Amino acid sequence: AVEAAGGGRGEVGKRPNEDTSGRVVLFTFFGELAEPVQKLGATAWAARGKLARDVKAYVVLVTGAVYSMPGRVTKVINNPRLHELVLQEEDPQALAAVVCGGAGALLG
Repeated sequence: AVEAAGGGRGEVGKRPNEDTSGRVVLFTFFGELAEPVQKLGATAWAARGKLARDVKAYVVLVTGAVYSMPGRVTKVINNPRLHELVLQEEDPQALAAVVCGGAGALLG
């Protein structure tokens, strides 16, 4: 009765490590991994346009920021109110330390 039901080995008459032709398969890991990898590749291929758009937008943003920096720095350095503030400050080195520390804390 046990042999007729497959001996408790899954499908009737088929061993767990046999392929469809009856050969014993020793390494099933790669065969089981093939389908998820194919799905991953298909998803990545379908999303390639979005990645290209995202990279292009990031490059445009960073290039614009870098391009505008020299002009913005010149405006800040030549600001008469900033010169007044530094001249009125009793300890300009302490002011510079506070400004740099605050900027570092915001960026970090």
